[in-house]
Amino acid sequence: YQRRVHGVIAPRFDKVYAALESRGVEKIGAMGFCWGAWAIFHESGRDGGKLCCGVNCHPSIKIEEFAFKKSVDALAERVRHPQLLFPCKGDPEYVQPGGSVQQILQRKPFGPDVVMHPFPERDHGFISQGDVTDEALGRDVATAVEMAINYFQKLL
Repeated sequence: YQRRVHGVIAPRFDKVYAALESRGVEKIGAMGFCWGAWAIFHESGRDGGKLCCGVNCHPSIKIEEFAFKKSVDALAERVRHPQLLFPCKGDPEYVQPGGSVQQILQRKPFGPDVVMHPFPERDHGFISQGDVTDEALGRDVATAVEMAINYFQKLL
């Protein structure tokens, strides 16, 4: 677990930070899809991490439980920066509005900037894998992308 999180994921974030900082970037946000949300949550809680916020599309932070036998709520407790979450149909209750992840994050100093926007009619993965030629699905993808852009513009 520690090797995976701190030995693999953190050094990759550090390389990205170095590249962005060399180009004059001062504030950094991240957008993750599925398990990418798990990486964002970990990075947001890491000493030395430089994320200012995260956008989590169909967040699969459940990997914390099923792969590593750790608590999702404990992971959420370590998060230090605002998060936008787009849960979908079938995603666990703890990442849905009113779930434990939202409750934990909103108790933090950055709580007012925590946003949950569910897509209850959409299957997990629709933002990155959905058929945007379907009018309704395309509209929901556009909504998520627009919300993500606005979130980054506000916090970065």
